[in-house]
Amino acid sequence: MSLDVAYISEDVYFSMFYLALSNDKLEVLSMLIGETKEEKGVKSVHVYTMVIPLRLTSKHDRVEASPEQLFEAVTEAEKLSKLYNRELRVIGWFHSHPHITVWPSDVGEIAKQY
Repeated sequence: MSLDVAYISEDVYFSMFYLALSNDKLEVLSMLIGETKEEKGVKSVHVYTMVIPLRLTSKHDRVEASPEQLFEAVTEAEKLSKLYNRELRVIGWFHSHPHITVWPSDVGEIAKQY
């Protein structure tokens, strides 16, 4: 699904901002929880909260999430769905690039070669 607009709650925006500033040597990661909507032909995503997994790698220029951590984020989204009677799910992730370019890294391209 292509999107026309993304909305991030103020709380999540500032949480991502402070998470990124929390460590200027290592990349940080959070999984975003929210919902997608389509109204009047406009496709949007709404981010309401996030889950911050523990780091799994000691490499400063990457972050990883285990299947168990992803499962925990999915479980959190399901709990919130029941609590708020909305169809919430893990809709993406955020990660930082401390002291490196904002452009996508070639890590994925290197992995595809093997």
